[in-house]
Amino acid sequence: MIFDLEGLKLVMELFLKQLDVDERILTELAEKDVEGCLKRNYGKRGTYSLQSRRPNEDSELDSQSNNKVQTEYLGFAYEPQVKAVVEARFAKKGLARINNNIETIHHFLKAIQSLEVEEIADELPITCQRALDLESLGRHLNERVLEIAAEDIVAKKHNTWPHKTVSNVSADGKKVRSKLEALICLMLDVLKLPYDYDTMERLEDEEGRMVSRSPDFKLWTASRRRGFIEAVGKIDDDEYFEDFLDKVRIYHHNGIDLGDNLVVICDHTNNTTNCYAAMKFIQALAAS
Repeated sequence: MIFDLEGLKLVMELFLKQLDVDERILTELAEKDVEGCLKRNYGKRGTYSLQSRRPNEDSELDSQSNNKVQTEYLGFAYEPQVKAVVEARFAKKGLARINNNIETIHHFLKAIQSLEVEEIADELPITCQRALDLESLGRHLNERVLEIAAEDIVAKKHNTWPHKTVSNVSADGKKVRSKLEALICLMLDVLKLPYDYDTMERLEDEEGRMVSRSPDFKLWTASRRRGFIEAVGKIDDDEYFEDFLDKVRIYHHNGIDLGDNLVVICDHTNNTTNCYAAMKFIQALAAS
């Protein structure tokens, strides 16, 4: 199998070493902390003071109510006294996260299991072990790993060709391949419909093989079905259009059909888009 347990452990060890370095750096900052509550001085804008409780020597009672509040002026945010306090508080929060990460990694390393064929086979009953052809099984698993990797490469082609770079940005900051996709992002945002962009779907082709395809947009309909939206740009490009039709054929084989749970939006020949009509189609899809 492709899963490399020893390689993963090595990576985790490197993470632990990095966390050790981070811990040393943050500890240096945390040691500069002093007791008290940092307060902003409203009388003198942009300055800070440190308030702390000290025992009142004149009181015989040892209680918080009889502690005297002392205020120490520290100065502006850029001054060393203020920086030392806030950086120390920051460091303490960071150290807490480091401790959590270290515990999580150690627990993970204890719990993670190898996927070596021999080790898995050792857990089977003796009867199964004797009947199992480990060499043949291992060869089949490795071949399938390569086949699935190749499918993902093909799937990426479907959603990257023929665009060489992703230069368009939607209104919500998402990088997309075309202006039409940026418009659809805006429509979905206006309609307040959550969606996934360019995610991988495992589907079955007409010959029964598992393949991967990336819908431009995926959302969940009112009846909890998967709904898909495809943005089609260069319909007059024969190779592009044939590639799109292949995608639609695979969709249809998997119960993803035009007029039902699949909406296709394309530009006019003069590169204009009827956003009103497109939004109506998207609304109908979401409500289905």
